[in-house]
Amino acid sequence: MKKVTRSVKKLPQTVSGIWVAILLIVLLGISLVYMKYPTVFQAGAKGRGYTYYGTQVMRTWPSVNPGHYQWADLTLTNASQRIARVTIAILSGKDGAGRANGEQLHQYDVTIEPQATYESSSDPNWTSLPDNFDSAGIQTLGWVRIDSITPLMGAVHYRRTNGDAASSPIVEESSMPILTTVQKKWTIASVFYDWPADPKVSTGKSQWSTITVINPNATSATVRINLFTSKAARPIQTYTRTIPAFGEYSTFEDWKTFIFPDIDQYAPGNQFMGSATIESTIPVFGFLRDRIITGRGNDRYPAELLLTRDMPFKK
Repeated sequence: MKKVTRSVKKLPQTVSGIWVAILLIVLLGISLVYMKYPTVFQAGAKGRGYTYYGTQVMRTWPSVNPGHYQWADLTLTNASQRIARVTIAILSGKDGAGRANGEQLHQYDVTIEPQATYESSSDPNWTSLPDNFDSAGIQTLGWVRIDSITPLMGAVHYRRTNGDAASSPIVEESSMPILTTVQKKWTIASVFYDWPADPKVSTGKSQWSTITVINPNATSATVRINLFTSKAARPIQTYTRTIPAFGEYSTFEDWKTFIFPDIDQYAPGNQFMGSATIESTIPVFGFLRDRIITGRGNDRYPAELLLTRDMPFKK
């Protein structure tokens, strides 16, 4: 029998070289994304795990009360009979000190034994976070993502201190649970702007609200905020903001120059009380901060901050 041979044409070296170059470029791109946003790969690396979100990370963050500072710590409890292997990532909540809004400030792993609790207040990974405010000292503001192979319970614990040390006297504290739900639309039942603390009595105290929206995604989110009064079926004010990947947006700075509609006809200036909806192009989460202060017309430097109440967005 005759031996049949087939000739195989080799690809020209230039063509094969192009494919190798394309592959190297793709791999380089993936590695650059991983170095900047390693949390993007966490869910895939852990398989069928659990992801949780904490609304606040604060270290020595200035308060509107001069001489007061804000802190937020994390506790995680493993109620199961299995060891919990947990990855904690802290993302920047603003631009400052050379850090970008959404940039990962730090990531670390912890192991939580069965029926045990992790507390960040004693962990140098948490207490030594980098600065993202300005050159005067080290102040940190952001949010936290928690990935675990085991179900967890937990909370973010906020406190305000009279002094810039973590051990300074606590003048106020509250807690918010870690969250699991992100969605494109949220409703906020009450929003205040310079609203009398007691409309029937002239106490000189006023109520103010701040909305913080956090984008846990690897792409930017376009968010529309709608403000309503109790008598309006349609929003009386609407505006949009873009939140970078893994970044957050707060109305605190924005509302300095925002013109609220005045719905209190008895007091001078603009006083607003209403509700809000948040509509996003991709799923987000966040929280509402309500404050009662002494004084009217300016919540940036009140004579005294009387009460702060933080509430995560609810379905």
